[in-house]
Amino acid sequence: MKIAIYGTGNRAHDFIEEIIFLKCNCEVIYFVESKRTKNEYYDKPVIEATSLDFTDFDYLVIAVEASRGIIEYLKELLPNYDDLKNKIIYEIDFYAMIPEVHRTMPYCSCALTNGIKYIFSSHDRIIGESMLRTGINFAENQINAFFELTDKYYGKKARNGYFFDVGANIGTTSIYVKKELNPKLKIIGIEAGKDNYDLFRMNCIANNVEDIKVCHVAFADAAGKAFFNENTDNPGGSSVTKTNNIAGKNCETVNMITFDEFCEKEAINSGQIDYIWIDVEGFEVNVLKGAATVLKNKIPMMQEFNPFVYEEKGLLNEYLSIIEGTYNYYLDYSEYVKGKELKRPVSEIRELIEKMRAEKRVQTDLFFIV
Repeated sequence: MKIAIYGTGNRAHDFIEEIIFLKCNCEVIYFVESKRTKNEYYDKPVIEATSLDFTDFDYLVIAVEASRGIIEYLKELLPNYDDLKNKIIYEIDFYAMIPEVHRTMPYCSCALTNGIKYIFSSHDRIIGESMLRTGINFAENQINAFFELTDKYYGKKARNGYFFDVGANIGTTSIYVKKELNPKLKIIGIEAGKDNYDLFRMNCIANNVEDIKVCHVAFADAAGKAFFNENTDNPGGSSVTKTNNIAGKNCETVNMITFDEFCEKEAINSGQIDYIWIDVEGFEVNVLKGAATVLKNKIPMMQEFNPFVYEEKGLLNEYLSIIEGTYNYYLDYSEYVKGKELKRPVSEIRELIEKMRAEKRVQTDLFFIV
């Protein structure tokens, strides 16, 4: 296999060292820069992107921090980009082509443009790959929107209470909030998956935010045991279920506790909670059923919304009863991100569900307003 490598910086250095270490069966033809700054790199020629000839190689591997910008540049540069795009891959896609890599490299890492660093599973095709490609924190825009909407609808004021990150995965929400938005918040990350939990703790150390409290537990409607069904290709899509009935997933047992019981044990008054962020892949109703006391304070909440999972479990009516008894309005983030800030009564959520059904959209994110 012949490859060209776009980049001659730290990312390209790490990439070339790794493929040498892994003894990959490939030949590097040359390196590419948008504007050439050197003639050679690793004893190979360096050319400018304007001189690219796609007949020279099988793949052009993008190995730069600002990978998204390079793709946009190539789209402008190459009139026949659509015909060539299958030969343009990111470094993580290159690793995925080599069976030995996942055995020898269980983890990958990335440093984002804001300086935050993450370690993640080398199998992660969604969150980790997104951050490698873009250099941007996963769900950064949505997290920013959560804070902006909270200030707008709940009053702009100093908040230094608790931020609950329920379904925290490897910590991309908690760490971003702590490092970029409000270091004074007391952040508690709730993660049911052991591998995700371990990576979350490592990411806290890597970013000097070890004051984030990371808990290996599932929030639910009652204490007991549940099953964490891991999606190895998309750890963020893993889920908690009461029964182990999801075929093809790695499964582990996890302890459950209610949101209310957790706060009681930790001596946290719900009035001290400033934000609730919930992303638990269809287990949201169980989380909310166990948060009756917490929700009395009508705390700003951003929640992943999986209505067809609730329907399948027979929990949709319970979900709507909880939401309608707590909040007055909601905003659909998928509309907000398109510039449509449409505040609707929570009584109209059923209309949203039918709209999603018609559009074949399985989930969205909702922000709730008192």
